[in-house]
Amino acid sequence: LGLIALAGLGIRLVAMAATAAPPYLSNATYFRLQGLLLTRGHGFAEPFVFVSQHHAVPSAFHPPLYSVFLGGVSWIGFESVTAARVATCILGSLTVVLVGLLGRQVGDRRVGLVAAAIAAATPNLWVPDGALASEGLAALMVTAALLAAYRLTRRPRGRTAIVLGAAIGLAALTRPETLLLSVIVVIPIVVRLSVPSRMRWGLLAVATVTTIVVVGPWFVRSLTVFDRPVLFSTNGQAVIGYANCPATFTGPSLGSWRSDCLIGTAQYAPVRTNKNPDEAELAVERGTQGARFLKAHVGAFVTKVVWARIGRTWSLFRPFAVEEARANEAKTQFELIVGVAFVWVSLILGAVGAVALRRARTAPVWPLLAPGVVVTVVSVFAYGTPRFRVVAEPSLAVLAALGACELLRRWSARERPRHAPNPAVLTNDV
Repeated sequence: LGLIALAGLGIRLVAMAATAAPPYLSNATYFRLQGLLLTRGHGFAEPFVFVSQHHAVPSAFHPPLYSVFLGGVSWIGFESVTAARVATCILGSLTVVLVGLLGRQVGDRRVGLVAAAIAAATPNLWVPDGALASEGLAALMVTAALLAAYRLTRRPRGRTAIVLGAAIGLAALTRPETLLLSVIVVIPIVVRLSVPSRMRWGLLAVATVTTIVVVGPWFVRSLTVFDRPVLFSTNGQAVIGYANCPATFTGPSLGSWRSDCLIGTAQYAPVRTNKNPDEAELAVERGTQGARFLKAHVGAFVTKVVWARIGRTWSLFRPFAVEEARANEAKTQFELIVGVAFVWVSLILGAVGAVALRRARTAPVWPLLAPGVVVTVVSVFAYGTPRFRVVAEPSLAVLAALGACELLRRWSARERPRHAPNPAVLTNDV
């Protein structure tokens, strides 16, 4: 498993070296600069405003955990873009290790090693690391949560419930939608435990309270620092404006997002340069415009847009749109083509693995499917992009490993009788 993780790190570093650093006006720069501001005592400030105006303005455009991580990298003395990319690649190799452990927990050692190898090579897991995208950190936390959930089914203990709740909380501080795992993973897992009812309620309470404790400080800060209350990030509401307009309801951008959706409202650049912008007010303005358009075009949304969004996320609709992938996800043509082939094969093997695990009844299959459900729900209410699928890639790797091992077992079972000795011949020889 260690060798596979090192190979995964090597793939990430080579891919990082082969691609350019993220552009200045990007989410990657937001995370890195905000991390630097954290180390210098400015808190979660809007980094682009600080650079242009030397004025600290509170920001919640993104959840805080990835900025905190990059701030820690800066705090120990590595402040360059390359250092941030290398540190994120190391996080990706840790995800490979946890995927291997998860595969062993669900299946056996062979499944664990195959799952780790798939995770090490999955383009949709190593591309975000070099691009300084927060999804890689979210994938690590979701994998840790799934591993804790399966260990809780084998050995129900309070400390395991604490780890489960903490992992979900940390994942939510990176990608807020992963908080849904508290409902669709924790509750079904705990309810199915073969323990006294009082213990089940206790484990559920421990996991839930731990999650609340982890996300609570950021939640309270976001509710109080702006003129309008914000739950996790202002970007969550603003994206409704970017994803709902004529350009995203038809044509090449169907189901995607467009920056020119917000014509007539405050655009992205002014948000970054105004001296005293209030992100919550701007997010409401953008979200209101998008919601108004969506309400007026519900028919097209239900019949076309929803399916295009889901298809984009799972690389089933316009999967080889090179220009979109380059502009929205900083992917090269090679990364796009290999990534699409990879996910198609993984989905087929994953379906086989899910059926095999369901029939074997050695472990519940639902926790492995839950991240995919979360990803699909987010695509419906936001827009479609393979980047959202990153948090589901670890569980998909485990399901694909289960499927590959199941197909190998069936093939071996079919081949074995051909080479088995004839009992009659053995008897005559004796």
